[in-house]
Amino acid sequence: MAIYDIHENFLQNTEKGLTTCAVFCDLSKAFDTLHHEMLLWKLEHIYGIRVLPHKLLTSYLQDRQQYTVVGGYRSTTQGISLGVPQSSSLGPLLFALYGNDLPQASNLTPTLFADDTLLTIARANSANLQNGVNNELKKVDEWMRYNKLSLNYSKITHMLLNSNLSQSCNFNVKINDNKIKHTTCTEYFGVYIDQHLSWTVNMHNLE
Repeated sequence: MAIYDIHENFLQNTEKGLTTCAVFCDLSKAFDTLHHEMLLWKLEHIYGIRVLPHKLLTSYLQDRQQYTVVGGYRSTTQGISLGVPQSSSLGPLLFALYGNDLPQASNLTPTLFADDTLLTIARANSANLQNGVNNELKKVDEWMRYNKLSLNYSKITHMLLNSNLSQSCNFNVKINDNKIKHTTCTEYFGVYIDQHLSWTVNMHNLE
């Protein structure tokens, strides 16, 4: 459904004569860095989870311990103050609730699926598009920092759809003076999306 939604969004913008800038975000160790106090605050004040259910989730998150075994040797036990248990049924749900207010942080259109985040914006003029995406990405970066999450700038890419080559070469996307790499094709949930919305790459991979 996430792939279908973004593909339809791209097509609708193209039919309107708009150029879409899609920013494929990458978070650094997203599940491992969720701030417990911030998550519990959101569960209570945003989602209305209070009293006994809130105490149960507090008990689930806090006072966890971990250790490492290498070559038969066990490390000392350390407390865990960040993150949600991975490979658990609650982990992805808690992460989704943690980041569910990201759409209110900027005017970018988000597609959220676990820790995969796609942000899009469309404009008729390439200069307005560049200014718009850079200004809105500042807001997203501020939201990430406030929520104790980190964008991996080196792995973030952006793609222009319904644009010519000259626009792509002169189009610059930055976050905190970090230039975001431009791509013409990227893999998203196992499906290759290119700037022409062609399925050619996917068909070649089936051969």
